[in-house]
Amino acid sequence: MENILYIFNGDCAFEAWKNTVNAEGKEFLVWRENYLEGPLLNNISLEEFEKARAALLHTWVPEYTEETLYHYLLSMDKKLLSLTGKDTVMLYFDCCMYDMVMLCRIFSLLRETEAAVYLYCEDTVLGKEKELYEKDITSFRKMDKKSIHLYASAWDAIIQGGEAIGKFFFSGVAESEKYLMEGMKRYAEDHPCDGGMGKSEKILCSLVEKGHHSFREIFRSFNANEKYPFMGDTMCLRLLDSLVEKKELQKEGSGMESFYFRSDLLSGS
Repeated sequence: MENILYIFNGDCAFEAWKNTVNAEGKEFLVWRENYLEGPLLNNISLEEFEKARAALLHTWVPEYTEETLYHYLLSMDKKLLSLTGKDTVMLYFDCCMYDMVMLCRIFSLLRETEAAVYLYCEDTVLGKEKELYEKDITSFRKMDKKSIHLYASAWDAIIQGGEAIGKFFFSGVAESEKYLMEGMKRYAEDHPCDGGMGKSEKILCSLVEKGHHSFREIFRSFNANEKYPFMGDTMCLRLLDSLVEKKELQKEGSGMESFYFRSDLLSGS
């Protein structure tokens, strides 16, 4: 196994790996895309898809231009599409919804790959599991074509949106993939077919109504109630601010020092 590509679910896992093994000369990708937010456009080219994602990411990290982000995202896609039967892929991922959707995207790009694909996916904080990176590849699950196509079809349902997500979940085709099924169920709860408020939004509003007002307190309480915590602090902040824009909440302060209140309670209604 000469040509191994290591793929990590974020910087914590990558840094732990880099500090555990001799990473010199090894090829890796750190998949930082958050597909739980923003447009996931369907029936468009790979280039158009990544241009839309780059435009969104630029609003989050304005220090990087849209062009820079676009080429970064596209280069990762093209790397996966260029793999051959001489290559091996090792994936290090958590089992939360965030990671499940990332895996669906990655496996959609690996749908027709001839490379050998190995997956580590458990309920763990990868940045704290340094012994994981010393394990032999035989400790990982080797993904067969059927399993890869299953994750890829889940991605197809995600970008179609609406009823397609529910149909995939209720079809039972992925019952053998526990974490995928749980991730898709949680994703469907956050993206209801009627376009109404998702589960995460409802939970955040409920926490504020119950007296959790500081951002840090809301963030901690939200993740404490999740079976597989998936939401980072900046994502939580954006979701809370979107609820302010929708006039579900009111806000005082800024950034991580913000405080939130129910709009109807403040108005006396």
